[in-house]
Amino acid sequence: MISQLAIYGVLLFAAWMALVGGIMMLAPDGALAILRKAGSTAIINIAEQSLRFTFGIALIGAAHLSRFPEAFTWIGVFIAATSVLILLIPRRWHYAYAVWWADRLRPGMVRLLAPVSFAIALVLVYAVMTDLSAVTG
Repeated sequence: MISQLAIYGVLLFAAWMALVGGIMMLAPDGALAILRKAGSTAIINIAEQSLRFTFGIALIGAAHLSRFPEAFTWIGVFIAATSVLILLIPRRWHYAYAVWWADRLRPGMVRLLAPVSFAIALVLVYAVMTDLSAVTG
């Protein structure tokens, strides 16, 4: 049951990355506007880090069933741990860092980075779409 939830969490993470890639490709100005809001309010900051933390835990939980167990474990630990760290630092630091990047990235650069997001989504799906009968029973 836990493994099944973890696999679904990873697939949800993949869908999220594909959505982010789509926004970056089709509406790069919108992607920059969203980036500029990162950490801007307590609610946005907590929601953003809760989602990141959940995806990190999903990677850890699905690691033993994935094609890349060690990578999933370490990347999941990194994502979960940095989510907690971001919640512990002053929110204004996180917000300032997001704005710093939003000021430096141009829409064309964002569009060029979109395939990276799509590639991450594809790798996530490929990594967990192994023998699903071991998970579902």
